[in-house]
Amino acid sequence: FSKGIPLSTITPGAILYLNESGSPVPFYIAKHDYESGLNGAGRTLVVRKDCYDMRAFSDGTNDYTSSQLGSWLNSAYLNLLTNAMKKMVGTTKLYSKQAVLERSVFQLSLTELGKSNSNAYTEGAALSIAAKLWIAYRNGGTVDQWTRTGHVRFNGSAFMLASNGNADWISCEQSAGSRPAFTLPATTAVIANADGTYTL
Repeated sequence: FSKGIPLSTITPGAILYLNESGSPVPFYIAKHDYESGLNGAGRTLVVRKDCYDMRAFSDGTNDYTSSQLGSWLNSAYLNLLTNAMKKMVGTTKLYSKQAVLERSVFQLSLTELGKSNSNAYTEGAALSIAAKLWIAYRNGGTVDQWTRTGHVRFNGSAFMLASNGNADWISCEQSAGSRPAFTLPATTAVIANADGTYTL
């Protein structure tokens, strides 16, 4: 690790700067060995500190597998990353409803954000830093943020965390924050900055 220190040695909750369209953007280091039962050991989850934009979940159905939000994350958003970064990101297996999906970039689930609801599927496990993610920001103000979790009974509604951090469901056609998440190899070498953050 002549270029830095391995990502796997950094305590979750720290900030890692990654480039989007050539500009450094802060991400939380969220979990080491993310979904190791699906992906094996050695993948570290990172979550964008702020929402990227505001957009609809879909045009009417809460199936994340075919949602416009999920498709956009894996096309237009993914293409903001360099080719070298895309290779590191690869694909990650995760839970959605009662199925396993494989995606490069994804939205966190209600469960992963440390929330639950009797009308929501349990998808994965709560992140240890979930409380840091409850309030989402964009352009300096608080915003609602989507999860990838659909309503069990109302297939036109999906769960989000409101700007105050509370879980609720809204129509999939409404707008809420997109908050990209993806994994990187735990062996990725990063540079420690003087302010306690890290840079790839």
